Amino acid sequence: MAESSNDFELSSYANNLDATAKCRYIEKLTYNKGLLKLPDPYNLKGWQNNPSFWPDLNFGDIYSYLIERPGIYTKESLKAYNSLEAYQFFVSGHVKAIWFHNIDESSPFCFLKGKVIPSQRINAKPHDPWICLNKKDASVYCGHCTCMAGLVLEIIYFIYIQFS
Repeated sequence: MAESSNDFELSSYANNLDATAKCRYIEKLTYNKGLLKLPDPYNLKGWQNNPSFWPDLNFGDIYSYLIERPGIYTKESLKAYNSLEAYQFFVSGHVKAIWFHNIDESSPFCFLKGKVIPSQRINAKPHDPWICLNKKDASVYCGHCTCMAGLVLEIIYFIYIQFS
């Protein structure tokens, strides 16, 4: 459900971020020139664990988000994906599940979220990455992870490879 700025409710996770990170988090969930906001994925109920609901996500969508936007990834690092930390998370079994949420029928976006076990602290609380995809063309709108490294898109990329 798209919400106006006045109706926006943040999760306890988002409310506990420092002021700068909280502002960035809110900006991720804002679209249509700031007029509408997506619900905070950490507040949503009714997630479904079924890849058949996912938009037609492809390598180009993920590549565009990782490489063509400012960030830490390069064409070379993506080609050498088996050396990336998120790939190691994936092959080591640290990525546990991916869930889908349609938001609602009128929303142009949907969410995918996962559970990722930290590599150094196996008994610690799992990280909670999510990405927001355009329903029509599966382009990546934004993403977030509760981990410090922000591996959300890399992790989703390897999940995509698994289900391709």
